[in-house]
Amino acid sequence: MGIAAEDRGKILMFPTIATLAEAATEVGLNFIEGADRLLLPWDLHRQLFTFTAHPRPALVSFAQVRRDISMGLLRDVSEFIDNWNSERINPTASFRVTDEGDLSVAFSAFMPVGAGLSFEQLTDFIYRSCDVTDMAVNALADHLGPDVVSGLNDFARTYEDDKALRAPLFRPRNLDGDPGREMDEHTALNLFLDSSEQPAMFADELSPITIDRIADTWATRGITNMEKHEDFIVTGINNILMAVFIDNGPSLLMRGHWDCFVPEADLLKAFLIANDWNNAPSLTRALWVTEEQALQLRVEAALPITHGMSSEQLDEVITTYTQEILRAIDSLSMDISGHSPVHWPDQ
Repeated sequence: MGIAAEDRGKILMFPTIATLAEAATEVGLNFIEGADRLLLPWDLHRQLFTFTAHPRPALVSFAQVRRDISMGLLRDVSEFIDNWNSERINPTASFRVTDEGDLSVAFSAFMPVGAGLSFEQLTDFIYRSCDVTDMAVNALADHLGPDVVSGLNDFARTYEDDKALRAPLFRPRNLDGDPGREMDEHTALNLFLDSSEQPAMFADELSPITIDRIADTWATRGITNMEKHEDFIVTGINNILMAVFIDNGPSLLMRGHWDCFVPEADLLKAFLIANDWNNAPSLTRALWVTEEQALQLRVEAALPITHGMSSEQLDEVITTYTQEILRAIDSLSMDISGHSPVHWPDQ
């Protein structure tokens, strides 16, 4: 790759499939390299790493539970997904209904790459994604019973993995104002998918993430009414409470809250709307919580920050997460209530 070991935490690059493979090898993972993705075979699931341009350029971890689950267990699956997404930062759990009428459960996580990554950031994301995804799948097996998600033989697993190297992973969501919706996915990602090319590399100092750095980044975007605390910062945009937390992972978590005053009786409808959102590629996760007999929408995004970030990386993350959380609340509020609390500058 051309980056000395001592520079792997200093030099940023636009990663390619080849650098994903090098990073996976670095942390001791077994994988199969496809044209536009890596596939890591596990006993109960397969995990894929690829790139997406929707809604922004990002590295994607996408894991599929190997065995589809009977529709008769919808309540149990929904309960697990709701609890997992409420309690864990990553990965995001969701399900879709297969053509056969069963449930296919998936777990996803995203890392913005528009401002580049260091090799250490890349390996950290891959390793953490594999670790927490394995934890999530095992938690699902414990919740449903191990026999529900196991049982495929080696031939069936190999056959399904071979199909997964070529099959579409997800359907991009088409939203008004989405800057990537007119792009051809592969045209937009040639820089990342061309394994024959060396990754573009550039120097940009990485520094630890602090609340002051987050506040300064928001301020450059015109957000100045903030309340800072030791490990989190809050602001208000329209009628939406926005907060950024730095936890002891260390991870950065941004969360938007909207009190929609939809009755608790609509919780199932709200859950299914959020699940549809989480099924498509998105930097954000949507979930609903009950507050004083009414529903509150929470939209959040998170990523590991063990190795710090450059100024451009932090600007990309804070700006993109803020925009995408507002975009999610805009879309989901229209779906559940018919109106939106988000007022865009050009409206």
